[in-house]
Amino acid sequence: MGYKLTRIQSKALKRKFVRLPWKIYRDYPHWVPPLLILERQRISPKHNPFLKYGKIALFGVLDERGDLAGRIAAILNSEHNRIHKNKEGFFGLFECIEELEVAKLLIDAVYRELRSWGLTDLIGPVNFTTNDESGLLLEGFHEPPSFMTNYCPPYYHGFFEKMGFLKWEDLIAYQWKKGHLFPKRFEAVVERTSRNSNLNIRKFRKESFEEDLSSIQRMYNQSFQEVKGFVPLNKDEANEMGKGFKLFADYDIILMGEYKSEAVGFCLTLPDMNSILPELKGRLLPFGFLKLKRRLRKASRVRLIVLAVLPGFRNLGIVLLLIRQVVKEAMEKGYQTGELSVVMESNVKMKRLIESLGFQQTKAYRIYIQKKLQYENTAHQT
Repeated sequence: MGYKLTRIQSKALKRKFVRLPWKIYRDYPHWVPPLLILERQRISPKHNPFLKYGKIALFGVLDERGDLAGRIAAILNSEHNRIHKNKEGFFGLFECIEELEVAKLLIDAVYRELRSWGLTDLIGPVNFTTNDESGLLLEGFHEPPSFMTNYCPPYYHGFFEKMGFLKWEDLIAYQWKKGHLFPKRFEAVVERTSRNSNLNIRKFRKESFEEDLSSIQRMYNQSFQEVKGFVPLNKDEANEMGKGFKLFADYDIILMGEYKSEAVGFCLTLPDMNSILPELKGRLLPFGFLKLKRRLRKASRVRLIVLAVLPGFRNLGIVLLLIRQVVKEAMEKGYQTGELSVVMESNVKMKRLIESLGFQQTKAYRIYIQKKLQYENTAHQT
């Protein structure tokens, strides 16, 4: 079958671009359809704050019938390159039928675009920053993905390995279940730590929404400066995150850690919207919004997305108090399971802590990298 690469620019092609996953995953029962309105807004400069400082180019591959067989986004993250002092480019939103030829056409298009932007190495998938969904699912295909995490067919990894891509970083997801028992020694440490009158764990204050959201942005940006590939959240991105809070947050499981009344850590946990999205079939309108709000009260899973403590306060045990309290709150509210995701494989200290608490690894994701010279030598050999 003949395939043709095309740049995605028209409204008709953008509709095909956004809807392609429904074709790719029709035989994958664990895939969760995203909300179409959010997928459209993701590629819209009007709605996505990333596109105020970053740049994307969308590509697709058409088959002989004019149907889309694959899609990809070339990504320039100018903040990433400024902070990390490199010329790395990214790819994201990758979806493809089981044809290596199609995958090669997509990656070729991205590499040409990156070169025109003066970039060299290629990293991905990242949608569009490492603060968004990143990596291809490596382990855990037998379970549905949590909200804001990726799912993919297993054959995607074969594509990138055959094109000479290498591992850049693996990301790990851990799970706990209702009734989880922490080790006795952990409970003893938490008990001692909680006697420190300078420490306090409280819930996110809905009545002081802007203030607490600003504190989360500040702590997030200060806590992850040394993390591989990290790019800080700017004000617009934090505000966009805040809109999501207002839509479906459970404020009882968003926790703030304080030292002498100053916010120095937080635990961002949200109901796992993916547990109810399948019945919406990607549509929020006209009645999906009401159904979403009603069903969120019955969500059975939560996802602990970010756990952060400012560097100068990490030896006080605040992270232990946050973990213990969020699990307790989730259990008391009737959530059956929780996922802590994702933790970088290179973050050995955090991995050891989580595993010592009895949390079980359930999923892994891989972000790939392709060096320019490697790509030019290997991309067309298979």
